[in-house]
Amino acid sequence: MHLPLICAACHGKLSRQTDSLQCLECGSSFRIINGIPDMVPPSLEEGIKKSILAWENINYDYDVELMKASEERLKAIDEPLLSRVRGKVLEVGCGTGRLAKPVVELGGEYMGIDPSLKLLEKAYDKGITSVVRGVGEYLPFPNHYFDTIIGGFHSFRYLILEKAYAEFARVLKPEGILAFTLWNYWSLCLHTLSENVRALKIPWMDFSPFPSPKGEEVCNDLVWFYGEKNRLQRNGFEVLSVLSTRRFPLFSRYMKWQSYWHGWFGSLIGYDVIIICKKWKGVIS
Repeated sequence: MHLPLICAACHGKLSRQTDSLQCLECGSSFRIINGIPDMVPPSLEEGIKKSILAWENINYDYDVELMKASEERLKAIDEPLLSRVRGKVLEVGCGTGRLAKPVVELGGEYMGIDPSLKLLEKAYDKGITSVVRGVGEYLPFPNHYFDTIIGGFHSFRYLILEKAYAEFARVLKPEGILAFTLWNYWSLCLHTLSENVRALKIPWMDFSPFPSPKGEEVCNDLVWFYGEKNRLQRNGFEVLSVLSTRRFPLFSRYMKWQSYWHGWFGSLIGYDVIIICKKWKGVIS
């Protein structure tokens, strides 16, 4: 399959070599490893480098670990994202390509990108060949190429979102859809507290602090929906809807994942917060 690639560093044109792609403008060289283009730029922020290293060094079976999340929960997250699929679809943080098949079944033309070559090789072994190694902050794709971008199961959690949103706006067509999910910070805090109390662990609260300052490792758990909405608007997106999986640590046995709270209030009390956006028609990135 032909992959529509440009230089991730300078957006220049690429020349195909035997086992690499060479940028005709900045001279950057990108390897092709086991059929997968490695489009990670040669120069990156320290936080992005740490994130890539963490994913490359995982010592567990990712698919097995992912399935520890209940099928009901995954379905509750996936369905709102997949309902927006159309045209050329990019999954950012695609891992082993779990969403490739449903995207194609819905008529989408699938492309996946992930920082972990280890996970992408598993996707490739499954027959999912339209995958690229890279990061969301530096996408190796032409302007206005995709109709839809999705981020399944919290794949945006370690992105530098300000940079990533700008890149998403660049590669999306006008009125293109961005659909993704983040974890609700407050529900995670409460979940950690309740688990620690149950385990008689002291101190009860040992949850990680708010996202780190710029340039350091980030963790994008949703603290306040309007802050994220403003950030999306700054980068040319209109938020169409926000919904949260209806799960609450203290009452989890009485609530199913496959139901939602809607709106900003739901984003405070739900668990998985799903945000659906549209690129403004007049925005030319």
